[in-house]
Amino acid sequence: KHKSAWPAKLSTRRFKSLHGAVGQALDLSPKEWPETPRTVRRRISKSEKLFYEALKALRDKQAKELNIDPTLIASRSTLVRLSLEDGEERKQILPWQRELLNL
Repeated sequence: KHKSAWPAKLSTRRFKSLHGAVGQALDLSPKEWPETPRTVRRRISKSEKLFYEALKALRDKQAKELNIDPTLIASRSTLVRLSLEDGEERKQILPWQRELLNL
């Protein structure tokens, strides 16, 4: 049986609309393609790395005491953002997370 590249459950109207949009995109020259957004990343400083490691150790300790998965307190990416010196992420986490992480 041949497997189609198209989603299996599309109404006729949606299929025609999607097929038309894909056709228009395929007709574009490479110069007309949208630019891929670039994420600017910077390397974390030594002090930020040390803070990240301390936060991770505290998170892991708290999780062990509570008998829960550490990522329920804060994911790796949240810990990385919390360790950055701008402090913006601290405003985004919940009060109970701040309390468990001593922030």
